[in-house]
Amino acid sequence: MHGKALERALTDQVNELKHHAKAAGVTLAHLKPHGALYNMAARDMALAASIVTVPVDTLPGARLMGPPASQLQAVADAQGVAFVPEGFADRAYETDGRLRDRKAPGAVLHDPDDQVAQALEIALQHQVTSYDGDAIDLPVATLCVHGDTPGAFAAAQAIRAALMAEGVSVCAPD
Repeated sequence: MHGKALERALTDQVNELKHHAKAAGVTLAHLKPHGALYNMAARDMALAASIVTVPVDTLPGARLMGPPASQLQAVADAQGVAFVPEGFADRAYETDGRLRDRKAPGAVLHDPDDQVAQALEIALQHQVTSYDGDAIDLPVATLCVHGDTPGAFAAAQAIRAALMAEGVSVCAPD
């Protein structure tokens, strides 16, 4: 699914989310493509363009989250959509900056100490050590911890404490 069909499907999803958010008294301020769509839009300009139209049309003023230095960021910047570059505390990176495929060994960091170390490296040095051991630039403004990773809540608490101990501001991204 590409182009207008994807835009319609995503718009329908965001409108449904807006409906539920309104019923709960919540204002939506950020949108983030999920999973394979997120990863594909990082490299595919046409797909990124389809995604960027959604906040423009359905949630003006919302920030779009995604990988730094990606096609998604380039299109968002070109369209004037606020973009929040995101890094992952619990996922391994390839040397080219892509997230390591979940099917590959070592793709998910399960040890909370490894997650804390990676979060600190990203936040303090704006880089991450790839799976192969190379330091790569990762200029992000927010960090993600996947809720479906076992121990995610405890890891998020440890990451927050470590970031705050280093003087890193923990707040909603601007």
